[in-house]
Order: sequence, then C-alpha cells, then structure tokens
Amino acid sequence: MSMSQATTRDGWIGFLSSYQWDWFTSQTFRNPTHPEAADKTFRMWISQINRTMWGPRWYKKKMSVYWVRALEWQKRDVLHFHALISHPEQDLNTLQSRLLWMDRWNQLAGYARITKPNSTEAVTRYVTKYLIKDGDLEMSPHMPHYKQSLRRVGVMPCSEETLKQGAL
Repeated sequence: MSMSQATTRDGWIGFLSSYQWDWFTSQTFRNPTHPEAADKTFRMWISQINRTMWGPRWYKKKMSVYWVRALEWQKRDVLHFHALISHPEQDLNTLQSRLLWMDRWNQLAGYARITKPNSTEAVTRYVTKYLIKDGDLEMSPHMPHYKQSLRRVGVMPCSEETLKQGAL
C-alpha cells in the first residue's frame, strides 16, 4: 500500500469511525449482476427498511437509515457488498430483526449476513480496504454532517464556500 493510499484509507477510517454503526452486512448476488442493477436492488432493500419504520412517505419526512457500502468483485466474477447501516436516533437492532432483513435480501438477490459490530474500528477498516483494492465506496445521502466530517478528516478537501453552496 502506498503512502497516499494509506493516508486516504486512514482518512476514511477516521471519518466512518465517528459514526455509530448498528449493522455490518455482507450481501451477495446469486447471478452475475450489473453494478447499476445491484445498486438499485440495494437501494430498494434500504427503502423497504425505511418504509417499515417511517411509513410509505419516509423520504418526504426526511427520515432514513444511513449507510456506507463497499463493492467487491468475488472470484466467481459476481459482485457483492459490505455495508455499515444505522438508525439516526436509536439502535437499529432494537427496532428491526436482522434475520428478517437477511431473508428479505435472499428473496431479492442472494445470500446476506447481518451482524451487530463488536468494534467500530474493525468494521470500518474492513469496509475501507476495498478502496485500496480498486473497489467502490458509496455513502447514503442521509448521513448526518457528512460534508463537514469529510473535510475535517481530510478525505475530501474543499473550500468553505463549496460547503456553504452544498456542492458536495
């Protein structure tokens, strides 16, 4: 790992560790799936979680779980995700059944494993390793204070003017 890769990964670890994570997921696809279709499936699954907690108009209420998702290609040339997911105010584990949402993912796409993280640092390190392995890392648009936090840990340098304009 180069020095710049290590610095980038350390910045992401610092940023993601500042959040409380309720679920750590591994989600596979039974069949080869295009990344855009996989993204749509993941977002539909997240939308279903939100709907069970806040009703069909969860988006208009501006209520949502927040998440960070890493994409990785398996040896069998099928992608899978690792995600960190949390409720904005409470422990998601007390509100939703992990088993129910593993079963729901199985109905939609393939195998899923959802656990409660024992260590925030360990799961953030695991998810961020895909940045270095030419993977992809994507964040929920509902993450609280992410713009300021990214800049604070040096992951995404920008000016104060850019932050004020909401360009991130």
